[in-house]
Parts: sequence; C-alpha cells; structure tokens
Amino acid sequence: MKRFLIFGLIILGILVNISAQDKIMTPTPVSPANNSSNLDVKINIDWTSVSGAVLYELQIDTSESFTSPMYTTIETMYSAYSINNLMYGITYYWKVRAKNSNNQYSDWSDTWNFSTKERVSLRKPLDSANHVALKLAIKWDTISGSMYWIQVDTTASFDSPLLRNFSSVTTDSVMLNNLLYNQKYFWRVMAYHQYDSADWSLTRLFTTKSDTDITPKFPVNNYTDFIPGDTIIAYAIWGSKGGELILSEDTSFDVPFYYVFDSTDIVITKIQTTPPKYDTTVSVITGYLKFDQNCYWKMRFFHSSDTSDWSPVYKFTTIDSVKLLTPTDDTTDVNPLTDSLHWSPIYAATEYVIYYDTLSNLSTAKLVSVDPTDTLYNLGTKIGYKLQNLNILYNKTYYWQIKAKHPRDEAISEIRSFTTLHDNGVVDYNGYSFAILPNPASDFVKINFNREQTGMISIKNILGQDVYKEKINKTLNANIPVYNLDNGIYIIEFSSNDAYFSKKLIVKH
Repeated sequence: MKRFLIFGLIILGILVNISAQDKIMTPTPVSPANNSSNLDVKINIDWTSVSGAVLYELQIDTSESFTSPMYTTIETMYSAYSINNLMYGITYYWKVRAKNSNNQYSDWSDTWNFSTKERVSLRKPLDSANHVALKLAIKWDTISGSMYWIQVDTTASFDSPLLRNFSSVTTDSVMLNNLLYNQKYFWRVMAYHQYDSADWSLTRLFTTKSDTDITPKFPVNNYTDFIPGDTIIAYAIWGSKGGELILSEDTSFDVPFYYVFDSTDIVITKIQTTPPKYDTTVSVITGYLKFDQNCYWKMRFFHSSDTSDWSPVYKFTTIDSVKLLTPTDDTTDVNPLTDSLHWSPIYAATEYVIYYDTLSNLSTAKLVSVDPTDTLYNLGTKIGYKLQNLNILYNKTYYWQIKAKHPRDEAISEIRSFTTLHDNGVVDYNGYSFAILPNPASDFVKINFNREQTGMISIKNILGQDVYKEKINKTLNANIPVYNLDNGIYIIEFSSNDAYFSKKLIVKH
C-alpha cells in the first residue's frame, strides 16, 4: 500500500511539473503610455516580449469592454505592431496576450487606452498676422498617417469666388502665390485618410501688405543732400512680379521720371542673425536730377492678378554743390608731384571741370576736363586727379574749384586754396632721393639717385609733350643731353614700378 502511495505522489509531481513548464507569462504594455492623448492616427503599439511566445494576440477597440463594432483582433509574431487608419478624435483601448508552441495562452495584459488627435494645429502665419507677403508658405503640425485638405479664402465662411482649395497634400505646408494686396485671408486645414476625416482646424486670419508698407529705406523722407544719379531704396512687397516708381521735381508729378522694375530687382537681405531678421527691398537708380531741387516720388507693385495702390509721396532735396575732399582749405606743403585733388562723386555727372589759378577769383583759371567714367580718376567713393598732371609750381599758392555737369544742370564747389612745398633741389620719397645738376642746364643735365634705379626718364615741354625719353637699368647717375632743346622751361620725370620723381628743368644756352 505504501508503495502505491509513493508511486502516486511521483506521478502527481511529474504532472504538476509539466503543467508549470507549459504555463506562459503575461506581456506588459509599454507604449503608447496609458491614458496618453493627442496621438497620430498611425502609431506603433509596443509591449514586453515573453520567453517561449511564438505569437501575440492584440485586441484594440473603442469600447473598454471590447464589444463595439470597431473591435479588432490582430495576431503578430513580434512584440510590437504598427497600426494605421485610426479614427480622429477617438479613445482606443488595447490589451495583449502571448501564445506558446503548445497553443497555450497567457492571461490578458492590463487594458491601456490612448486618444487620437481631433484636428490639425496650425503653425504660421500666426493668427491675425499683419503685413504678410504676397508669397508665403502656410504651415501646420502634421498628423502621421494623414493627407490634408487646405482652404484659403477672403471670407470666414469659405464660400467666395476667390476660394482656393488644395487637396491630397502630404507635406506640412502649401505655398501661396499672387495673393491680393491689402487683403484679409482666412485659412484652415483638415486631415483625412481613406476611412475617416478630422474636424477642420481652427480658422486663422492674416492680412497682406499694402501701399503703406512701401516706405523709403534711402533716402528717408525729407532727406537733404541727395546726389543726382544715386539710388532710391524702398521696402518692397515680396511676391510681386514688378513695380513702378514715379519721380518728379514737382508735387503734381506733371514732369515725371518713370522707372519700371521686375521681380529680379526685389531682393531679400539678411540683416540680423539672432533672431533672424530680413529686409525686402527694391533699388532704383535715378537719372539727371537738377541740383538744389526738391524731388518727390511714389511707388507701387503688381503681379498678374493685382496691383497695389500708390505709396504715400516721399520727398528729398538734391545737393546744391560739389563736395571737395582734399586738400582741405589753406593746406600747406602740398607736394605737386605726389598729391592729388579729391572730391565726392556726382553719380549722374557726365563731366567734371577743374578750375585752378594763382588768383583767388579764378579770373585767369586754367580748365581741365575729367571723364567720370575713366577709372584713372573714378575711384568709387571719390574722384581723384593728380597734381603732377596740372604742371603746377613749387612754393606757390593755388586756388581750385570743381564743376559737375550733366545734360540738365550743373553744380560747382566752393573755392579752396593750397600752397605747394618749397623746392630745395632734392626730392625724397619713401627713402628715394632724386637731384638734377646743373639747373639751368645748357648741354647736359645730370640726374643723381641715392640708390640704383631702373625705369624711364623723360623730358616734357610746357604742353606736356615728350621731347626726350630714355630707359635706364640699375643706374645711380644718368647724363641727359639737352643741347638740342630750345631755351625754356621743361619737366624732367623719372618713373618706375615703385617710384616717381618730377622736377622743373630750365634749359638756357
């Protein structure tokens, strides 16, 4: 009897052990977190993997009792499942259990729930934004697993003839072009997929730029000292295909200058990095405006569907004279070989005239014409003319004046004076010395350098014509024949890559 009892206990232990080996653990939900909300309609559901599981059974429903018509059971070999086409604005319940190779199921996990997004959230432009460009991208936050339907209209009811519809959009933005000037726009976005659609987003409003956004950057209103031919820079309206500027010397615009520009002249420039800030401007070069003249201008923009109103009228006054730079008035020790006259450019000028004289009233002035387009004189921010080209003398006081001319008007500068340095017979520039002996000369003149020089020696008459030229190479002294020159005053010059010397030479036989 005892033997049978022991045998029975052994058999029971084996059965209990087999039963324990077949039992499978229950999975634990991981994500989405329980009670989470505002989820996309395409999500991943995840749970812990279970040792020995060959299959997982996922149940998902809109009812916590898993009895609604939306009830779904999904089988998968993996401990996660990507589910699409969920309904918008719905709370879902889910649970999962595992199955082993002996077709034994674990207990169901705890039931978790999550809610999907009810509608799209709009990003930009901000609600009630003003001064919005006529070309812009409207943006929203996406809902994964969705396409989008966008409506833009001039009425909040979205039923005007100007309604714009965009459907089957899969990105997070739509570019709007050719919006009307000074117009209120309403916009909204709906997310959808083949089985459901979300509610419309909240409606936002923005207002586009108008004529009052066309303001001057340069010259500012009532600016003085505007240079004829300079550039008018105005804040522009992005999205325009072009524009017009009318400029006049009278408030009635009866005699206007008329300029037309296209979209390539409208530029966006980054003027600040943190936070980013941009300027949208258009630049128009003016023409032959009169000097000391009040000028008035206005501007408008257009594209294929609309034209803005004219901007307010802005005013500036042109300069009344040429501005001299250097030498300043009453400067002494001006070097007639190396110094220059400098003055501010007049952009519309077609000619400058230099007046210079030893008399303060310029009654015997010599005149020199300067071409503003010649880069020899036009240095960009200033105009320069070398004194050596005027053949002026040492130890003399000179008076000078500049006139600027264009086809409609001319302006003249003040009169300034300068005094040239004393001629001591030896000129020193940057460590180089140059002397001539004798002076006056009759047969030969000797040029002495303080170091070897390579360059060109020339003698010019009072008309600036070359009467002698000779190239020297590594020379300290050069003898130049003058016996065949007529009596008179000449300029003897030396020039090289890094030096220029010039002195007056008297030939007397």
